[in-house]
Amino acid sequence: NDAMIKRSGYSFEELIGNSPRIFQFEGTDPKTVELIYNKLVLSEAVTTEILHQEKNGSLYWINLNIQPIFDEKDIQIGFMAIEFDITERKEFEEQIAQQNKSLREISDALDQSSLVSIADKKGNIIRANKKFCDVSGYSEEELLGKNHSLINSGYHPKEFWSNVWKTITAGLIWRGEVKNKGKDGSFYWVDSIIYPVMNLEGQIIHYLSIRHEITDKKIAEENIKIKSVFQNLLMEISTKYINLPIDQLEFSINESLEKLGKFVKVDRAYIFEYNHQKQTASNLFEWCEKGIEPQIDNLKDISFSEIPKWVKTHKNGEEVYVPDVSELKPGKFRELLEVQDIKSIITIPMMDDKQCKGFVGFDSVLEVREFSDDEKNLLKLYADMLVNVSNRTEYIRAIETNREEIEKINRDLETIVQEKTSKNLELAKSIADQEKLVMVGEIASGIAHDLNTPLGAIKSGGESIRYTLEGIFKDTIWQCSAEQIKYACGRAVEMNFDFLVGGLQMRKESNQFNQFLAENFPNISDAPRKRLADLFAKSRIKQTESETIERVLNSDNPEIFLNLIYQIQLTRTFVDTIVTSGERAANVVQDLKSFIKDPKNSGKSKVNLRKNIASVLNIFNYEIQRNSELFFTVDDTLEIDGYDVRLFQLWSNLIKNALESIDELEFRGELRIYSEQKPNEIVICVENSGNQIPDEIKSRIFEKFFTTKADRNGSGIGLSIVKNVIDEHNARITVESDSQKTCFKVYFRK
Repeated sequence: NDAMIKRSGYSFEELIGNSPRIFQFEGTDPKTVELIYNKLVLSEAVTTEILHQEKNGSLYWINLNIQPIFDEKDIQIGFMAIEFDITERKEFEEQIAQQNKSLREISDALDQSSLVSIADKKGNIIRANKKFCDVSGYSEEELLGKNHSLINSGYHPKEFWSNVWKTITAGLIWRGEVKNKGKDGSFYWVDSIIYPVMNLEGQIIHYLSIRHEITDKKIAEENIKIKSVFQNLLMEISTKYINLPIDQLEFSINESLEKLGKFVKVDRAYIFEYNHQKQTASNLFEWCEKGIEPQIDNLKDISFSEIPKWVKTHKNGEEVYVPDVSELKPGKFRELLEVQDIKSIITIPMMDDKQCKGFVGFDSVLEVREFSDDEKNLLKLYADMLVNVSNRTEYIRAIETNREEIEKINRDLETIVQEKTSKNLELAKSIADQEKLVMVGEIASGIAHDLNTPLGAIKSGGESIRYTLEGIFKDTIWQCSAEQIKYACGRAVEMNFDFLVGGLQMRKESNQFNQFLAENFPNISDAPRKRLADLFAKSRIKQTESETIERVLNSDNPEIFLNLIYQIQLTRTFVDTIVTSGERAANVVQDLKSFIKDPKNSGKSKVNLRKNIASVLNIFNYEIQRNSELFFTVDDTLEIDGYDVRLFQLWSNLIKNALESIDELEFRGELRIYSEQKPNEIVICVENSGNQIPDEIKSRIFEKFFTTKADRNGSGIGLSIVKNVIDEHNARITVESDSQKTCFKVYFRK
């Protein structure tokens, strides 16, 4: 009929005489086709649903009813097919099925990830899913009919719950974070949403609660808060220690112990010193909470033999940690703790390189408790601070001792001059007086000149440390994790870095690192990559250090982390420079003392020329980086028999003069220090791009008290010292100077 023609898209002529298979296609269900065929073979009626295809390829569903047709003699003569288009119904059914599937998936997802409960209008639980039961510890049978107050932790005030009921009874959705209590008494946090469910008349019939457990998140937030307070506390203590006068040291340490003890909530905090010479340990500082008996007076000069386990463990740089003293085996160690009423204890060694100077510790007296990793790290960082304060104190005392020794030397020299003058007074009093004045002047000038460079480096290094630490504490350390701080400090301690790198070399290394990052970490954009490359190069991190690079780039703050590594390494370098300078100053004094007592006491030894020169360059590191490009290419295998301190004076004067000459330029100059080898000689060249030295000055440049720096208060003894050192080593020196460069060449015999 016309409806069939219209629905199928075929014409009357195309359908007449054709098979109904014209409507079938490759997607037609073969089982349905087989069912129809089997029934028709048996002359049975067919009723089924089947998918047909229009002439244009479109698909449609039909309800197919086929009846056999018989004549008056009941002989079958054919079939009649009546089709109803049910495409819209099938599509609707498919939508309903998809929606039901989505609802089931949502319900399953909620049951897997959320704590779901339904309560009646009074707040009594009428349904609870498995997740709710697992987290709370109650079975569904225990929860049904009970009010949600069953899991109330008591943490939230009554006003909190009043606001909840006021919101949901008004038909509004309430959301907030709630602290609940499980059946076993443990607490857990949930992010909760309460939906009022209404009927068609808008009346509330029950309340649906969906909760997500956020206990870990709340713990993390609390840890972040604690770490922030922890970092501020460390910054406050370390800042106070930086420029602390020695006479205020005891008060400041006691004050910091009290702050640390109260922060960690322990009963005692203390510091012990190890006296390795006497083989004893003594309690130097102690803070106790109110009501806790002090032990400082009872713990003086304890023999190492009484605490062998402590000494051995601390010597290896390891902590002594006892969470529960009552679980220790009976013995002296346990008795020592129990007599102090200690229930839990943690002590951290104060390590200065490989030597243990003592330890810091916490006692828990009122209760047994465990110490977290953060609390242990707090003690470790504080122990490191105390070591630094101790070293600084020893250094200041050493400087004071050296000053006193210098004053004594001057007094001894004055005595020697007086004795010599007295012996020769009868021969020529006027000449003797003149020689005395000259001798005193030369000695005083020599001492002042020799000590000026290392003492200047000490001052410069100290100022650099203060400036660097101010940057660390103000801008860097509080943005870094304890693990990052620990790693940066460990790297600075374990590795020895060479910061004697010129600007051109540094830029070259930075460009190479930038290319390396672009090839291996393409997700880093240009500007951050350039900044990271500069920091990697400054921090002396090599491209082969894949573990360090991955650690930095995978952190939340790579630039800040790298800057921390660089600043701590730089501080370590400044400290090494100060130590080296202090040793040099002490050696100058010691050599002078030895010379005064007996000039024959000073002996030669093997001196590595590169290392000897490098120690001078470290002292002038700041001046070099400020105004010059350094090229340092002395062969590290070159050695001579010489006086280490005197050679230090030689290079110190030549390098200092070269840098002062570069200072006069309007552009950045070059300082080149390199070696040459001749058949019978080793040549060290100190070359700079400063102004030319006139010929008339070159001829007098090594004369005592002759100076070309009158406008800069030159003493005129620097190059005369150089000449004396040259003569002491049976060496020779030449000067070459033109408009492009000035070069001093020192020739040592092989």
